[in-house]
This record gives sequence, structure tokens and C-alpha cells, in this order.
Amino acid sequence: MCLESQQLGAEDPVQAKAVGELALKVADSMAGGEAWRAKLRGFAWAHIGNALRAQGDLPAAERAFLSADRSWKAGASVRGGLLEEGILFAFKAMLRWRQRQFEDAMELLEQASAAASGVKFRVQVLVSRAKLCKELGDLERAVALLQEASGTAIPDDDGKVVLCVQHNLADALSKLDRFPEAGALLPAVMDLSRKCGGEVDLLRLLWIEGRVAAGIGKLSEAFVTLRRVRGEFAARHMSYDTALVSLELAALYAESGQVQDVKTLARHMVPILRARNVHPEVLAALTLFRQVAEREEVTTGFARRLVTYLRMARHDPGLRFEGREARVVSDGPGVTPPAPSQLSG
Repeated sequence: MCLESQQLGAEDPVQAKAVGELALKVADSMAGGEAWRAKLRGFAWAHIGNALRAQGDLPAAERAFLSADRSWKAGASVRGGLLEEGILFAFKAMLRWRQRQFEDAMELLEQASAAASGVKFRVQVLVSRAKLCKELGDLERAVALLQEASGTAIPDDDGKVVLCVQHNLADALSKLDRFPEAGALLPAVMDLSRKCGGEVDLLRLLWIEGRVAAGIGKLSEAFVTLRRVRGEFAARHMSYDTALVSLELAALYAESGQVQDVKTLARHMVPILRARNVHPEVLAALTLFRQVAEREEVTTGFARRLVTYLRMARHDPGLRFEGREARVVSDGPGVTPPAPSQLSG
């Protein structure tokens, strides 16, 4: 029942919570002694907390994890190998991540790795650690973790864990401008995605393909691919992704001297995101982009800096774009992405 709750979490968190609550009731009637029942209750409470986190009810999720901790500690003497010991750390890390307590989330994921008993779960935790590193702007560390996961023999009947590892690795490599390495992964990842992924997975892979094409100088191919991806995201009302791919296109347009195309993209982006109630800091950054575009002063470096900002602001929406002054329009060497003030790690 807990496994079923976990699988339902992303698609139907309300049902995931209901299944977790049923597991909690069943735990009370299990044979094996009170310590074992306490541990089962802790396991069930963790899954309830995970479902509540997926619903967006963070205070209720926090309370559920407090119950999970109490029950788990009461059953600490039982270590029969039947339960995945690291899962409480992993689920709690997802809650801390959602609460933007990034250092705590990373520490919990490291504890989950240390406590993991199953190979598949250990790889899933490696992927989560890599994703968090990407959010913190540490792409090199993300690649190292994903390469470790990629080198692990994974018992993965449906291929979804392998797809997740390879997809994230190709994405991180492309964002580090390691285009040949990313491109070498794409054919196999595309094939796997067609077998066990979804339409959006394939779209995101096309996005990476367009980024790689741009990086190796195939600009015509990159324009076609990225325009297609942008159109598909817009049709699905995926406004944040639409804005991100638009900025990547704007960087290419700026590099190619296509000033009017940059203006057109800039004019379309702000109304789309304003309609989706995006955080004011993000809107302010994109309003600045539009103003600079109208003055025909957008450079490749400025657009790419905004891409970096928008990627980080997706999971830290109050993050300010620190390039408000005119000096950020310059495209000189040594331009670094803005660092979120809340993060020290």
C-alpha cells in the first residue's frame, strides 16, 4: 500500500494520501510485536506526509513527518530489512526542498543515500541529489552524481529510472556547454523515452537536442527545433518552460543579429507569465528584458544570464535578478550568474 501511495503521488496525491491512511490503519493490526507495528506506522506516516507535500499542504505534511519520526524511533530496534530505511530521509528532503530549505534538503538526501538498502532506491536518491545540485547552480556536481548513477547496474524492469538518469545527465551536460557528450547520449535516451516516457519527456529531449545543435554551430537546425519546442510548450500552457526556451532562442537571435525576432519574443513573454500569476521578481526580470530588447541592446550574454536566473528562480521564486543596472547589458568575459541570497551552499 505504501508503494502504491508513492506511485500515485505525482499523478493523484489525494488518492495517494488515502492509500497511505489505509496503510496506517493496517499497520495497527499487524503481527510481530509493538516495535514492528510502530515502525510500520512510521513508514505509513512518511507516505502520508509525502502525499500531503505533493498536494501543496506543507504544514500538514510537516505534522505527518513529526508523527512518522515518533513512530519510527519507537520501532528503531527492529531492522529486519523489509523496509527501505532511507525513505523517510528522502521524503522529508522533498518537503525541505519545497520549503526552500536547500541545505537541510541536501543533508537529508545524503542521509538517505547512506541508509539506502536497495540499489534502485539508492540511484533514485542520487538523481534527487543531482537535481538539487542543478537548482543550486552546481552543474558539475550534478553531472558527477548522475555519472555515478549511470555507472550503477539498476534493476529497472520498465526502464523509467534509467531514462530519468540519462535524461537528466544529457540536460546537465548541455547546460555546461559539453555539447558532444550530451549529443552522444541523445539517440539512446530518445529511444528509451519513446518506449516508457511521455510526450512532455520527448519535448524536453527535443529541447536538449536544439540546445546541442546550437552549441555545435548547427544554427538552422537549432532554430527549427527550439521554435517547435516553444510552440508545443505554449500550446500546453506551460508558461515557465515557454519563457525559458524563448530566452534561449533570444540568445541565438542576438548572436545571429536578428534583432526583430528578439523584440517579438520579448513582447510575447511578459503577458503570458503575468496571466499565470508568476512571482513579481520574475516578471520584473522579464520586463527588463523587454525594455532592453526594445532598445535593440540585447546581447547573447545578457539573454543567457537571464536563462540562468530563470532556471534558478523556478524553484526559488523570490530570487532577484541582480542585473537591474545597464552594466549587465555588456557581453564581456567573466559574467557569472546571480547567486540567490538565501543560499550559502
